[in-house]
Amino acid sequence: MKQDANEFVEEKTLNELIKKHSEFINFPIYLRTFREEEKEVPVEEEEDGEKHDGEKKEDEAEKPKTKKIKEKIPDWKQINENKAIWTRPKEEIEDEEYVSFYKSFTKDYEVPLNWIHFKGEGEVEFTALLYSPKKAAHD
Repeated sequence: MKQDANEFVEEKTLNELIKKHSEFINFPIYLRTFREEEKEVPVEEEEDGEKHDGEKKEDEAEKPKTKKIKEKIPDWKQINENKAIWTRPKEEIEDEEYVSFYKSFTKDYEVPLNWIHFKGEGEVEFTALLYSPKKAAHD
């Protein structure tokens, strides 16, 4: 990578680019993410920094000493979870699917006023999915 393009290696930037340009692709796109987990690891006496002269308390003999470390665990996350519902027959699609698609696509929290899903045929064939929002845009 070029030095001025290092931002495109960051997880946040990749996530945004995939969502923006590949949200409705038919095959899944996975991004390798990392999550942190705390793990208890036994501590050896030498690492502990305390030296005992042969005498151990009852508590120390029963419980092995541990310390908590944070470990990064790789995880694959599917980024483009939304499917292009306009490619499916309209008889198979539930109203809830239309509403959730509208909300994810427009980032609107309200249910749309109405929608229509139709196929146009002629010299050019196309499938369309049109929504009417409940409120007009503020701008």
